[in-house]
Amino acid sequence: MTEHSSFSSNNSSISRGKSVRILLVEDNAGDLRLTQEAFKDGKLCNNLM
Repeated sequence: MTEHSSFSSNNSSISRGKSVRILLVEDNAGDLRLTQEAFKDGKLCNNLM
């Protein structure tokens, strides 16, 4: 099993619409807001921390 296929099988919950926590490290407040807006506009169910 390759590293990539292992990643795909372990993250099957993503394709089922379950929420995933994402740690976003950004040094620019404007970029942070743009990312937050993109997640909101895309109706992604992920939690940005």
